[in-house]
Amino acid sequence: ATETEVYNTVVLSYIPSEWREDQGEIEAAERGELPDLITLADLRGDLHVHSDWTDGRATLEQMALAARERGLEYLCFCDHSQSLAMTGGLGPERLRAQMEAIRALDASMEGIQLLCGIEVDILADGRLDLPDDVLAKLDFVTASIHSGFGQSGEQIMQRLTRAMRNPFVRAVAHPSGRLIGRRDPYNVEVEVLARTAVETGTFLEINGSPDRLDLTASAARRAAALGARLVISSDAHSPADFENLRWAIGEARRGWLTASEVANTGPWAGLTRNTAR
Repeated sequence: ATETEVYNTVVLSYIPSEWREDQGEIEAAERGELPDLITLADLRGDLHVHSDWTDGRATLEQMALAARERGLEYLCFCDHSQSLAMTGGLGPERLRAQMEAIRALDASMEGIQLLCGIEVDILADGRLDLPDDVLAKLDFVTASIHSGFGQSGEQIMQRLTRAMRNPFVRAVAHPSGRLIGRRDPYNVEVEVLARTAVETGTFLEINGSPDRLDLTASAARRAAALGARLVISSDAHSPADFENLRWAIGEARRGWLTASEVANTGPWAGLTRNTAR
C-alpha cells in the first residue's frame, strides 16, 4: 500500500513527511485543516546571491544564466559590503560600478530581470556599513550580522531591530547567525523580530545555505503566525548553489509555510519599496 492509502485507511488527510514531528499535524489532519505547503515551483525569484565581485565563485552573467535556467523570473545580486574585508566587500565606488555592470547585463539578457542589491553589514554599534544615500539607489537591501557575535542577546536584538527600521532595508539575512556545527545561534527573540518585521514591512529570510538553514522551521512558523512575511534565498556563491533553494523550501515546509507567506513567490513588482512599506 502507498502512504496515501494508509492514511485513507485511518480516515486522515495525507500528512507530508516534513510535518511528521508531533507538532499538531495529526489533529490538523483530523480536522481537515492541513494547509497547502509551499513548493519549489512556487518561487519566482531569488533575492540573495553573490558574485565574483566579492566572495562568489562566478561572474554576474554565469549566475544570471544559471538562475534563468532554473526558471527564475528575477535575481538580485547582494554582494557583501565594505566592512567584510575578507570577502573584498564593496564600498560606494565599487558598488556603483557593479550596479552599472548589472544594469548593462540586464539590458542585454532576456528571460530574467536582474536587480541591484547589497548584503549590508550591521556593525557592532548598530549602524549600517553604507550610508543611506548609497542604499537608496539600490533595488533591494538585505542587512545581516557578520561580527560582534559575543554581544548580549539584548545588544544583538537592538542591532537587528535598528537595521529593520532603516527605510532602505528590505530584509534581514540569516537572522540567528548560526553556522551548523561551527557556531551557535545568538539569542534572537523571534517574537520581537517578527513584530518588528510586521511594523516595518521588512522580510525575514530563510537562508538555504546548508550550513545555515536560518531561520529554522520552528522560528519561521512562529514568525509567520505573528504576521511576518518571509523570503526564501539561496545565498548562492556559484551556479551550483542555486540548489540551496531546495533546502530552504524544505525548511519552510517543515515550518508549515504556504506560498502566500513567502514574498518571493510573487512578482518583483510586488516587492518594490513602494509596495512593501
